[in-house]
Amino acid sequence: MIELPKETLDFFNGDELRARIFYEKYSLSDENGNRLEKTPVEMWRRIASALASVEKSEDKKKKFEEEFYWLLEDFKFVPGGRILFGAGSIHKATLLNCYYLPIKEDSLEGIFTTAKEMARTYAYGGGVGIDISVLRPEGAPVHNAARFSTGAVSFMELFSVTTGTIGQTGRRGALMITIDVSHPDIEDFIEVKKDKKSVRYANISVKVSDDFMKAVTEDKPFKLHFKNDKVEFNREVKARDLWKRIIENALATGDPGVMFWDRMKKESPTEYDDKMAIKGTNPCLLGDTFLQTEYGLTQIAKLEMRQNFLAADTKDKTTVKKVWITGTKDVYKFETSMGYFLKATSNHNVMSREGEDINPTEKLIISHLSGERYTTMRKLANLTGLSNTTLSRRINILSKKSLISIHENKYGGYFIRPLPEAEKINKFYWKEIGDLRVGDKLLMSVKEGVFPTDYLRMPKFEQVEAVNGHKRKVFHFPEIINEDVGGLLGWIVTDGTSVPYNRKDSRLLGSEKTIEIIATNKDEDDDIKKLFTKVFGVKPSGGKFRKSKRVKDWRVSGQNLDGFIRYFRLDRYHDIIEVPSQILSSPKSVVASFIKRAFQGDGSCVYDRVTIDSISDKFIFTLQQLLLKFGIISSVKTVKRVAPRKDIYVLDITDLKSLERFRDNICFVSRDKKEALNKLISRMKKMLGRGNTQFSSKYRWIDDTHIEVELIGKSYLGKFPVYDCETSTHSFVANGFVVHNCSEQPLENYGACDLGALNLSYFVKNKFEKNAEVDWNTLERTIRLGVRFLDNVLDYSYDKHALKEQAEETVYARRIGLGFMGLADMLIGMGLKYDSDESIKFVDSLMKRITEIAYDESVNLAVEKGSFPAFVAEKHVSRDFVSRLDKKLVDRIKKQGLRNSCILTVAPTGSISTMTGVSGGVEPIFALSYTRRSESLSEESFDVLDPFVKEYMDRFGIKSVKDLPGIFVTAHGIDPLFRVKMQATIQKHIDSSISSTVNLPSSASYEVVDKIYRYAWESGCKSITVYREGSKEDILKSKDEDNDSLNRVEEKRLSGANKLNRPYMLHGTTMKLPIAEGSLYITMNKDDDHIEEIFISLGRSGESEKAYTEAIGRLISIYLQEGGDVDRIIKTLKGIKGGSSTWFNGMQIFSVPDAVSKALEMEEKGINISKVGNLHTVISPGAAKNDGFSVCPACGQKTLVFENGCYICKNCGYTKCE
Repeated sequence: MIELPKETLDFFNGDELRARIFYEKYSLSDENGNRLEKTPVEMWRRIASALASVEKSEDKKKKFEEEFYWLLEDFKFVPGGRILFGAGSIHKATLLNCYYLPIKEDSLEGIFTTAKEMARTYAYGGGVGIDISVLRPEGAPVHNAARFSTGAVSFMELFSVTTGTIGQTGRRGALMITIDVSHPDIEDFIEVKKDKKSVRYANISVKVSDDFMKAVTEDKPFKLHFKNDKVEFNREVKARDLWKRIIENALATGDPGVMFWDRMKKESPTEYDDKMAIKGTNPCLLGDTFLQTEYGLTQIAKLEMRQNFLAADTKDKTTVKKVWITGTKDVYKFETSMGYFLKATSNHNVMSREGEDINPTEKLIISHLSGERYTTMRKLANLTGLSNTTLSRRINILSKKSLISIHENKYGGYFIRPLPEAEKINKFYWKEIGDLRVGDKLLMSVKEGVFPTDYLRMPKFEQVEAVNGHKRKVFHFPEIINEDVGGLLGWIVTDGTSVPYNRKDSRLLGSEKTIEIIATNKDEDDDIKKLFTKVFGVKPSGGKFRKSKRVKDWRVSGQNLDGFIRYFRLDRYHDIIEVPSQILSSPKSVVASFIKRAFQGDGSCVYDRVTIDSISDKFIFTLQQLLLKFGIISSVKTVKRVAPRKDIYVLDITDLKSLERFRDNICFVSRDKKEALNKLISRMKKMLGRGNTQFSSKYRWIDDTHIEVELIGKSYLGKFPVYDCETSTHSFVANGFVVHNCSEQPLENYGACDLGALNLSYFVKNKFEKNAEVDWNTLERTIRLGVRFLDNVLDYSYDKHALKEQAEETVYARRIGLGFMGLADMLIGMGLKYDSDESIKFVDSLMKRITEIAYDESVNLAVEKGSFPAFVAEKHVSRDFVSRLDKKLVDRIKKQGLRNSCILTVAPTGSISTMTGVSGGVEPIFALSYTRRSESLSEESFDVLDPFVKEYMDRFGIKSVKDLPGIFVTAHGIDPLFRVKMQATIQKHIDSSISSTVNLPSSASYEVVDKIYRYAWESGCKSITVYREGSKEDILKSKDEDNDSLNRVEEKRLSGANKLNRPYMLHGTTMKLPIAEGSLYITMNKDDDHIEEIFISLGRSGESEKAYTEAIGRLISIYLQEGGDVDRIIKTLKGIKGGSSTWFNGMQIFSVPDAVSKALEMEEKGINISKVGNLHTVISPGAAKNDGFSVCPACGQKTLVFENGCYICKNCGYTKCE
């Protein structure tokens, strides 16, 4: 982890989360990645200078540099993340994104022109949205040899292939395809993704009309129609049947999406100009990221859009709606304790969990309390089956964790009531991965994956029977890639070779090919011979023992093997060998056959694990992903070796559940390894005892289909094309991780986004007091400068688009998106409860005035700089939205013009709202506090309050969030229909769209979603997003790792730094710590303040124990004497579990390594060993309690909220949708 400068932390008053978001995401860096800005003050100055540079005169440039600096200062106004990063940067970076391309006419020329523009946009890293409603339906006449059209849906494949083709040249496009609900091909459109082979590189969404919704409501027929100057086509369907198919498909597969299109168009101020009329939406992981699809383990860059892949929050499959490229962006690699990794942009959302760190017994109690108003001790004992002693002890622990409250009844008994925190124990939440910190937890799906059902066809390899009269061996390959082929490939890539036969034998020509496999026992011998014969149709040769080795060589050779070898890419050295791509796309039985032989060839079953190793990292990491599809978790480690020897990558399966699944689904070939595996499983069951509960420091089972792993490192990879996709649940599994996708914004042809947000909480005077009011003077000035600022962005970014039309459209319509964040904070500051009629009334009035000020300033800019080129006064003021503005303002617009065609939006604020320390967008506060775990020796948890909540509690001396007044409501305590009501209230005053999501439990039914969708339409929303949450437990832990210090050590080594010479005399400390094996004596010798060496001795130990404790001490000493960082040793050894643990002065010691880490930490921090029980209060004073936040997948802290349609971490700033 990058070490934050003192100036950065000081600026944010020690709030590491906010500081880290600024420093790692938005501070300027040079071409070498060195950070040039230490505080937002420098960032504000950079941005202000850049955006003022487009003003015409030098006086105005100077004036507005200062004005823009005031605007940005103190986070009154926060531009979108792209602007924060790119404005004034030495790097050429676009400040805008998201393009919609038109199909200009219903003709082949129009279709292929769009395909060409798509390719160009993709090449520049842009995402694309298109609408196919202009294309004639299937069966309509055409004036060519075909006579009848194949339909609009048939051309989706062309656009999809165009997207995919660009991906094959190194860049993949991101494509969103929409169609009108009245188009005669609508049913084919809805069903198109059921065909797994078509539209592989696109998402789809239906534009729903008011007429259709009325027909659904009244259960009437609905007319499907198409008409242009060439054809007309009509037919009827039952509206409710079509609606039901849309909803059911969206719930089950994720396709198609739904937009209330009539309202979008009706409320758009720009519909009078076809060039500005909104047409569709634009789409938003590195291309080699694996998704589990029905066509196998598929990289997202090659994703077939109609495939079902494993959903993150449901037991069913989910259909990928669309896949698109979101641009060329900075990509990071996030590595975990198990070797699983994800390559993604820093703002991609991943799933993490919320809740206290509770054991299984406590979890059982919580599960029976959940949803109950209160429960008696007797009833709880009957439900859980726990003894009174155990139940009482755990109840007291849960009470101390503020998960339950205990009350005495009038009869002298007790009843237990769950607190709000307990309700959140079993829920998952999202966080931007870039905001995760080392030690944070990520959620992984270990559910058995989706496999193809059909065998792949084996190509017909060209074979030559004779050359110049000399016969060549002809092989009889199977017609399909079956279990025999899979098994043989498993042998070849592990214990086999595929090279010109016998390099030392000069009698054979260079064109002669051979496949050779080694057998080490009779079972292997029989299996290899059988597979050779079945796959090639010939008996193998060889079978003789190698000299001095008890192994046999079996081989098949011949020139006609060349096609087989090349097709499966077997002509590679072992350091670059991969799992053949055909295996990834094969049925479960074929994959199992491949893995079985791979483990038989290069794997083994030893005392405590099943293991396999290779010098090919791609092979091992892909194998790890394949095992996940069987519900098998494994760990991968790298064994470093001195060049020219290659590093070894070792995959281990040590988990009992996984070993059983491996045995039942894969297993080995030979009897001896099968028996060893059975013995290992029996031994582990016996060791673990009843319940088979297994504990590991690397992972934790959440349930039968999910585990939690720890983030151990992240690194910057560079700029690459990146992709995203949309599913019914708005989430999916990528490389095993549960991740979230993006959402869309409606745009005009070639339109783009230009975003900034007002920090509403800043503008409350007399905050928390009875006379609280809005500081309209400051807010109005901010609004006016914000409008000018965003208008300047359009000019500043003019030369940074892929197509000329895109650049022209940005200045033709001059669309900007002034939004806001901190609404929930403002309401609390004003003494208003979010879910109250008073809040609705206040927000209605607030938004009305903000809108009118913003529009008024756009008029001022029009007077100064001119209206947007497409402006037509009479038409613009007659639009529904504009006509509802204040009459005097409408008259001004009509007379003096308007600078911007659209001015307002509520976009995801993600990291910027977290950096600012406020709630996001229209969302309520997600939770009042979050829990972190200190890095103290006692590893005590401490609580961190939401910044706004902390401000209130500090001001009024409140000690617990339980004592907060009722105005402090959170997202999960609000009726979802009220959330829709608030969104609809705001939507009245927003000329573009709102990004927002309603969270629902995973048990939400069709009827619930149907009701929300209908109410959203009825109440005036333009769109609505629903997320069905999981109901899993969340464990929060934070461990920061100083990556910079590690880098300094590595640089010192690489530069040839000499080993530090040991002085003749050192001074030291010896600590005696109790561990399960006895007393551990740890002596640490120092030179000045630097620990130079450490000696470890275990009292009453045998020779073996003495050897390994001495080895630990020597290794640590060597590392420290070479300039190593002691903090790295502490964090590496801390928490390693042994057979049992001990307690000492309130400190739990798990093992010898854990004891060493704690001794080193006490020595480093100068802590008296007698006071370690209070260590956590020294390190993290003033901790608060978690109330509602979820665990961030980026930083692992309980600070993740779902606001503005995106998951946002209030601890580290992680967000997906920025």
